[in-house]
Amino acid sequence: MFSNACKIFFDLHCSVGGGSKGDKGKLHGTGCLLGPKHVITARHIWSNIKKIYQYPSILKYDGIFKCKIVLESKEFDIVILETEEIIENYDFPAPSVYPKIYSKIPSRGLLVGFSTTLRLNETEKPESHTAFFQAHVSMQLHEHDFVLSNGVIQKGSSGSPVFTPSAELVGILIQNLQFSVDTGLLADQIITTPVFSPLLPFKKIIENLVLKTVERSR
Repeated sequence: MFSNACKIFFDLHCSVGGGSKGDKGKLHGTGCLLGPKHVITARHIWSNIKKIYQYPSILKYDGIFKCKIVLESKEFDIVILETEEIIENYDFPAPSVYPKIYSKIPSRGLLVGFSTTLRLNETEKPESHTAFFQAHVSMQLHEHDFVLSNGVIQKGSSGSPVFTPSAELVGILIQNLQFSVDTGLLADQIITTPVFSPLLPFKKIIENLVLKTVERSR
């Protein structure tokens, strides 16, 4: 069901961090390509590290890039970055398809998936893989946040794309929700579930940004 969508979003996967003049910096989170020059990620990734870097940066298929912020929302915890200057060249194939934004408000029971980087250990040479998880929209947490029924989210997973089986981008992961379940045992069971922010309110803005980039490149 998600085979084609997974292939599309695995190709759109990128990493987000910060850098300074003379220093490539470090990657701190995940992002999703919206087009050749634009990446969406969680705003808190950059706000948590901007005191130690001069600019946000991204690692995508064709290199590491210095970026500028073209849209941010503290309320939704999202930021859109646009590449400005290449820092280091890579030569991997470009994505063949970029995502369409889901055109409805996420509803309880909506079947979605998300892809993220899963770290399997914390040794000097950590093993990590791009992983996929299937879930349903479980509930609306606050005015803008939605909780998924299951899936694994680790530090660095913020910014990962949440999408439908038809490869429409619904939102991005922004945090996790932890709560205890009274099992009657000595220790309560702790449940952790992913939380995402929807992109519907930014659909037209995103589409215009990507369209302008395509037009400039012609």
